[in-house]
Amino acid sequence: MSWIDFLNADRGLAEVFGGPLLRSPAIVLHELTLHRDGPRARLRFDLVEFPVDPPAKWAAASCNTVQVTVEAAGGLDVLEVSGFTMSGEVVAGLGDLADGRRELTLLSTDMRARIVSRHFRVATISAHRQE
Repeated sequence: MSWIDFLNADRGLAEVFGGPLLRSPAIVLHELTLHRDGPRARLRFDLVEFPVDPPAKWAAASCNTVQVTVEAAGGLDVLEVSGFTMSGEVVAGLGDLADGRRELTLLSTDMRARIVSRHFRVATISAHRQE
């Protein structure tokens, strides 16, 4: 399953976008958080795409950016991070490993990250106004 397929398969995002409309693997990473409970990792990021017909609440608040939190919820088997990007612009990838686990990668010119877990899930979906 690819990163795009993973996001498009989420019911909450499908409702926001009116179907599987996400096409770009690019995201703007705000935060990578580690929790000892689980253990687990959490990524908070903005999508580079915004729905043509956003929810009424988002339209009323003049939101123009979707923010998503994805969690490695099946334990944290591997975590590798090298570098950091101040712009937050990264390309995300998700792949299935032969042993049934999944590998999430984040790549930019300044940063590389790799997270391996048995399960990833979309934890939150929100919107905000990006100036």
